[in-house]
Amino acid sequence: MNDNVTLKNTWVQSVNFILKLKNLYHKYLGLDLKIIAYMALLIYWGAILSAPFSQ
Repeated sequence: MNDNVTLKNTWVQSVNFILKLKNLYHKYLGLDLKIIAYMALLIYWGAILSAPFSQ
């Protein structure tokens, strides 16, 4: 087991962590808008389907 942790190793690990976070950010960019749009679409469909039976 290699427990030799130097300042360079910790710096490289932090840079890799930041790069991974950037990739996740770009991957899930706009996902929150899609969730809101899909929820609104389900409510709209439910209103359309239940409208003929409400009269």
